Amino acid sequence: WDLTPMMQGYVAIAQRPDGVVRKIKSADTTRVSTITLADDPDLQQSLNANELVPFELCLLINSGAIPDFKHGWTFPSGTVIRFKDTGIIGPVTASIETGVAVTSNDGSDQILVYHGIIIVGATAGLVAVQWAQNTSDPGATKLLKGSYFILVRG
Repeated sequence: WDLTPMMQGYVAIAQRPDGVVRKIKSADTTRVSTITLADDPDLQQSLNANELVPFELCLLINSGAIPDFKHGWTFPSGTVIRFKDTGIIGPVTASIETGVAVTSNDGSDQILVYHGIIIVGATAGLVAVQWAQNTSDPGATKLLKGSYFILVRG
């Protein structure tokens, strides 16, 4: 297949010789009593204007049944993110509500995996995974060590 016509106008960038950027959480991040989506401090990457970036996102989560877990994205104006979950492993369900995925949890560790593509428009900027509790609760909701965001650039 010749993808040149589809790729025309997009910038090719190599972060490493293989073009792969790996963002891996080295420690758990905990949030309590908040339903406001906030950027994860580890799962984010600055991208250039007109970049086309395939990605894989793996979220290892732990949350009680009351707070649950929701996540979304922050990205520059004009950016489109198209993705598909490849399955939820563990006793959880997910639905999309206004662009935010909500995952029911039972207090055990769960895993969500997504594959997709980020199509950056004319504005460069930060693409970040955001997350919070779905229902404010003093119980801890955690994004666990080992969660990752892999991007293929250039």
